[in-house]
Amino acid sequence: MTPDDPKTPASRRRAPANFSAKPARAPVAVVTEMHELAAWIIGRVAKYPKDLKYTLGHRTIDVSIAILEGLVEAAYLPASVRSEHLAAVNRAIERLRHLVRLAHTLAALPHDSYAHVAERIDGVGRQVGGWMRARGPAQTEVAG
Repeated sequence: MTPDDPKTPASRRRAPANFSAKPARAPVAVVTEMHELAAWIIGRVAKYPKDLKYTLGHRTIDVSIAILEGLVEAAYLPASVRSEHLAAVNRAIERLRHLVRLAHTLAALPHDSYAHVAERIDGVGRQVGGWMRARGPAQTEVAG
């Protein structure tokens, strides 16, 4: 049996020449950072007051997971559509900023936790912005 033979066990087969198990030059650091941030947010939302946990809390979790999913998808997309996808991720980061700010305003998130999460969201936003600029002309919208 050869590595290209269909009878060869899958674990011993050779991958096609055009197959890549890794994303092409993907900034893994931003995916890892967002993964850690999403895990932190999920744990923190569990401590929200009951009246906010199932509304604002779940919405915050949903947006943070959507950002993580968007970053993972962007890593595997062709460059021709990646910038549009990253622009959508960037808008989701802005939504997350506002949800976290609202949680702080409503006293669901203590000041120290708010400062911590705001700094981490800014870090993810800077990395996404850098990824967008590295891939071509900026196509981001500026809120006025």
